[in-house]
Amino acid sequence: MKKLKSTRSFIEPIIDLEGKQEPYEIIYADPRDEEIHLQILKKVQLNAQMARWFLDLEYNQLLWSDGIYEMLEIDSKKSGASYDTFLEVVHPKDRYIKETAQKALLDTKKPIEITYRLQMKDGRIKWINEICNTDLDQQGNPTKFYGIIQDITRYKQSEEKFIQKEEGYKTLIDSLPTGIAIYQNKKITSVNPAGICILGAKAANELIGKPVIRFVNPDSIKNFKKKISEATNGIAGSTFEEKLIRLDGSTFEAEIIPIQTIFDGNPAVQIIVNDITERKRTEQALIRSEAKYRLLNINLSDVVWTINTKGVITYVSPFVENLLGCTAEIAIKTIVSKFITPASVMSCLIELEEMNSIIKSGRKMEPKKIILELIGKDETNKWIEVTSDGIYDSANGFVGISGICQDITQKIKEKQILNENKVLRNRELQLNELIATKDKFFSIIAHDLRSPFNSIIGFLELLQTQYDDFNDSEKKDYIKLIAENANTTLNLLENLLVWAKSQTGRISYQPVNQKLIPIVYSVKETFNSALKLKRITLNTLISDDIVIFADTNMLITIFQNLIGNAIKYSNQGGTILITVQKKQDQIEIIVADNGIGMTTETKTKLFRIGEQVSIPGTVNEKGSGLGLILCKDFVERHNGSIYVESEPNKGSHFTIRIPQI
Repeated sequence: MKKLKSTRSFIEPIIDLEGKQEPYEIIYADPRDEEIHLQILKKVQLNAQMARWFLDLEYNQLLWSDGIYEMLEIDSKKSGASYDTFLEVVHPKDRYIKETAQKALLDTKKPIEITYRLQMKDGRIKWINEICNTDLDQQGNPTKFYGIIQDITRYKQSEEKFIQKEEGYKTLIDSLPTGIAIYQNKKITSVNPAGICILGAKAANELIGKPVIRFVNPDSIKNFKKKISEATNGIAGSTFEEKLIRLDGSTFEAEIIPIQTIFDGNPAVQIIVNDITERKRTEQALIRSEAKYRLLNINLSDVVWTINTKGVITYVSPFVENLLGCTAEIAIKTIVSKFITPASVMSCLIELEEMNSIIKSGRKMEPKKIILELIGKDETNKWIEVTSDGIYDSANGFVGISGICQDITQKIKEKQILNENKVLRNRELQLNELIATKDKFFSIIAHDLRSPFNSIIGFLELLQTQYDDFNDSEKKDYIKLIAENANTTLNLLENLLVWAKSQTGRISYQPVNQKLIPIVYSVKETFNSALKLKRITLNTLISDDIVIFADTNMLITIFQNLIGNAIKYSNQGGTILITVQKKQDQIEIIVADNGIGMTTETKTKLFRIGEQVSIPGTVNEKGSGLGLILCKDFVERHNGSIYVESEPNKGSHFTIRIPQI
């Protein structure tokens, strides 16, 4: 390649921000060299995501490099260099920046640097940095505008991420309960909210600019300066404790950690401060506690002890005499099993076996509790609660067990009394329930069964003695009444027998997975006559795929009683709706009617065996309340629940929920 007439590159006059006039091209001796250099220059600009433009004011001609087409993402074959084309891609909110700069070039005649956004067709945003300049003639009039634009999107994104991280770091510092201050030039230059609070200020400006030693106890200033100096000089600082002074003059114990850092581009020390006043008080209290430890061992009712690996007592506190009936001197060197019952010895052996297993595995014992029975000298044994832990030597070897014994004899007695009382209360409740069951049983036999039979016998006697006095229509009416009473009595008798079996535990519970629709439809058919008689519509809303895990016979009994009650308390032309749906892990069954409903007082008595609930139906149908008690019993056998919602003259909704496995 031949020697160049000028050693300046093409880009130099373009980025010359001082406005000096320079040649705009390189003159090469060999045209092939020029082509090679132009290709290299083009590649360099593309790699740097830079492009150039040139506007000749004399000929009003605008020229672009290929890089601008790439930045604007437009086809150079379809669009030529045009200010309007460029401006269309500039973000609408930033176009004034470009237009203002264009005008400023004419006014100021000095280099201008601007930053603005491009908005791509797909909504993406690009950030552009542009440097514009002007060439002037001898009279100072502009002859050419030229500039360089560079895609700085990556730098902007990095800058935003850095700002987000910086803001996140600042938020973290501000939210910490630990005081953090920046120390520069012997003064506080920054402090977080916790630091403001710890030093007794209301705002940061009360602390910023003040010397750090203002807050240090005069007796500790020398040591404090030494620690801060070490951190300033890059020596790894260690945590130290000093007494600091708040703005109001009060003092507090502080834990201080100085760390060398950079703040606003300058060396600084970050001082971390924790108020440890409460911790120091606790430590002092512990020291005082240790001083009283032996005195407490003597005076407390709890007994402190240690035994070796062979089960021999090696130490015991003086109060042991109240437990064992012998002095500590006699108890020491005695095997533990001498003082406890055989059953407690067995409990100890089981615990020792578990301890050996833990020790062999290389693990350390965790504190354990065990209740033992002591052999009393006066044939009155005592109970103790023993809390034990392992003892280890300097080589981490297991050498024995230490612990505390507490006399819990009185607690055991009280617990036994409470358990006995609980058993008695449960038996009393069971007895009351049995009495109520018996009373209910005899009430049904004496009244609810006897009355229907009296009616049946009365109608039969009437037909028998006056048969010829009645016409066929009257005879049919009497026979119909006899049949209705007989069916009611039979239904009651069946419920009574089922209930009696349930109470004596003779009904087996045999749940299976089954569909509900066949059961509901079969029960519905048994009530067809009653439904027609009262012109009641019974609708069902049950999905064919609903399967329930339940006892078939119990389900039938539940539906018979709920549907029978709904018919009984519905008015002529009423409606009954049965809905079944899945709710999470339960099957919900609702039997709803629009009949006479019931009061709140009646609702509270429905499922209680000792209450008398016998409300006549809308056509004076009889009932005992036994059916609902039976329903509740069977639902609870399925670990389910049953409840009712009802208001007078607004009908009743009985809801059953049975969990599914």
